Order: sequence, then structure tokens, then C-alpha cells
Amino acid sequence: MSMVLMTTTGSVALILKWISFGASTKFGTKYIIAPSSRLILLLAGVQYKLPRRSVYPNRQVMYTFNHNSYLDVLILTAMGIPNTRFFLSETTFKFIHLTISAMAIGVHYIPMKSDPARRAKFFKEVEKDIMQSGHSVFVSSEGVHEFIHGIAPFNRGVYHMAMNCGMDIQLVYLDVPKKMNALNDYKFNNGTVEAYLMEFISTKDWSLDVLDDKIDSIRERFLKEYSLKNDLHS
Repeated sequence: MSMVLMTTTGSVALILKWISFGASTKFGTKYIIAPSSRLILLLAGVQYKLPRRSVYPNRQVMYTFNHNSYLDVLILTAMGIPNTRFFLSETTFKFIHLTISAMAIGVHYIPMKSDPARRAKFFKEVEKDIMQSGHSVFVSSEGVHEFIHGIAPFNRGVYHMAMNCGMDIQLVYLDVPKKMNALNDYKFNNGTVEAYLMEFISTKDWSLDVLDDKIDSIRERFLKEYSLKNDLHS
């Protein structure tokens, strides 16, 4: 039922995008895809707590989140953040229902690290698009990985991109309790997930010399938040 619903609503949003020559993308994101994601979560027995629209940054930023469940895609799109583009791995092309919805909201598809030349070209092109369009981006610092109940190692590319584009970083924590997290499966147990904003990180003083230290500091913040939430759920 969830896949059928995602395919149907994604198709509607994509058709509207095509016939409007892209003008309806924001409308489709907010009024079609976001409500659809919320409904799919409820159909899966998942309750959710999401930030109020008023707390999101009112300017261009890079949102980054901890990624440990297939639920994450639904939680993030359910947030309905305006003027924001998501990054997805090209490995998700195999999920047709997801790809249709992703095309409707203008997702950036990032090549795998196994193809460094094409990946470097991608970042060069997307940085140009970000600076020209003014839209925010939503990325996973952990990238593609085997899901764990924890925080996987961070990728460097998205932070280098944020620095090059002069974008500040908004940390977003997705709290998916261990008892309901199916990790790499789809059989979620009933429960409540929560998405909330953590620190807002300025990249004003960033340079290549300190980039790795800045990334390590942000990952450490996620690790502390994970430890806190894990203790609360225990």
C-alpha cells in the first residue's frame, strides 16, 4: 500500500512539474509529497514528531542528518521544508516508487565514491547550481552505508561543498528508537520517531586546513546526541 501510494502521489507531482516546466516543484513538495510521506508513516504504524515550520533557517543552508533507517527518506520529506533539494545515491534508482517521487521534487543524484571522476564532476556542477538557484540542500553525512543503530563514519565531499558554496550547516537529528528500527529491512515496529534541529554551524572561518577537524567535531556532536537518546530509550 505504501509503495502504491508513493508511486501515485509521486506521479501526480511529477506530471504537474512537467506540464508547468518546473514551476510547480515547490507546490508538489509541500502539498503532495510531504502529506503523502506523513500518511505512509502512519500506514506503517509510525507516529512522528516534526519541527514547526517557523524554526527552520530562513536562508540557504546545508541540512545534514544521521542516517540509519529506510524510514529516514519518509521522515525528511514529511518535514516539507521549502526551497530545499535532497541528495540521493544513484543506488536508489532501483526503487522505482522512490525515484518517481524524487524526480518530482528535483533530487540531486550523487555518484558513488567508486567513480571519483564522475563524483568530482557532480560536486562541481551542483555547487554552481546551488549558488545560482539559492536553494538549500539536505544531505546525509554518512552517505551510503550498511545501516547500524549508531553513527557511521562521515563523508568529506558534502562538507567541502558547503564550504565552497559559503553555506552554513543546520544539524538535524532523526531519533528512531532501536526497538522499532528495521535497519536494512522494511518491517518496522510501531512507535514514534522524532526529527528536530540541533546546532546551527557557521562555515565562515572554514578552510581546507581545518575541514577534517570541523567534520570530526560535527560527527562528535551527533555521537553525543545518539548516546543521550539511546540512554533515554533504554
